[in-house]
Amino acid sequence: MSCLNCRIELTARSADHCADGIVRAEVFRAIHVEKSAELRTRAVDAALDGADGAAADRGRVLIGEARCADENKRFALILRKLLKRRAKLFKFQMGVLCRLGLQSLGIAAVRILDFPSLNSRQFETLQREQKARFPELATLNDAYFARKFEARQARRDGEMALADVIITNSSLTRRSHIDGGADPGKTFAVPYGAPANLAAEADLQSRPNLPLQAIWAGTFSVRKGAHLMLDAWRRLDPGKAARLDVYGAMGLPPSLLENAPNGTRFRGSVPQAELLAAFDTSDVLVFPTLSDGFGMVVTEAFSRGLPVITTDQAGAADLVEHGRNGLIIPAGDVDALADALRWCLDNRNRLAEMRHAALDTARKWQWSDYRQALREAVATGLARASQRRRG
Repeated sequence: MSCLNCRIELTARSADHCADGIVRAEVFRAIHVEKSAELRTRAVDAALDGADGAAADRGRVLIGEARCADENKRFALILRKLLKRRAKLFKFQMGVLCRLGLQSLGIAAVRILDFPSLNSRQFETLQREQKARFPELATLNDAYFARKFEARQARRDGEMALADVIITNSSLTRRSHIDGGADPGKTFAVPYGAPANLAAEADLQSRPNLPLQAIWAGTFSVRKGAHLMLDAWRRLDPGKAARLDVYGAMGLPPSLLENAPNGTRFRGSVPQAELLAAFDTSDVLVFPTLSDGFGMVVTEAFSRGLPVITTDQAGAADLVEHGRNGLIIPAGDVDALADALRWCLDNRNRLAEMRHAALDTARKWQWSDYRQALREAVATGLARASQRRRG
């Protein structure tokens, strides 16, 4: 689910943005996996139709996203509709603003760039290191993407340089893009919120006399550290004292699964309701990612009162307090992952106490808190952009 399916209202104090200083924004973001231009068109048209003329005159802003090959053509059509409504355009999406050349169309555009993942150079380096260590992880597509990488990264760097405001989803993502050349004064971190369907305190289960139930949720892939998870479980070798259930699509080559360690069960992809029910009967979520701008599964687990083992390369670690609602380990460290699992096995009562802290974390950082923090970050960024233009 997109984190930006929400409404925001921003107050900007610059005439550059809107005559009366008020910017009203209705956020529309197409789900990024949608490949159908027809469905994107329908959604954009619906959003445009919902903006009345008076709102457009006050600077009603529509924010769209299209990630497919025809995105430039799609946004050219959107721009024509926006121009007819005399609305100023704000863009909360990677990629299209600088390629369309909005200034040449006569549009006063404030460029707001959304970076939901870590700097691509960082991930590319990490991925190559893992495939050098584990050659069986290599795929036939690697050479193709390697050839395309520099050209694509150059476009991303150009977009970053043109942005007036850059929004990221964690302090980790923010640092990675600043290290990649982003202006720290333009770049903000706003962690995603937790789901509202919180578990009840009374329903939190303590299971000290049952086998430790660890759970994995999400694609079982290299980036998520799946190959390291299997290795750590072998080193733990818990016998009947612990079980690992893996929920999600399989992203590892079959050769790595032929000798899967005892006590692991691969459940495949399931409806969210079934996954949340599994959270309720588990003791710890294991999320040993090598590279994640955030990791929504962490806040989903917290919403059910489930402690988390994750890494210092998960943006959601911003919300994890080591030893209180979860454990944070170095990314890529199999021994550390095995030790964290062993700690959970040996400290069942303390692990059960973490459930209440995990639920408390979710309760204190909801999507309403995210929206408020997003308003404040964008407003601050717009004010700074206005000062730079005047200065």
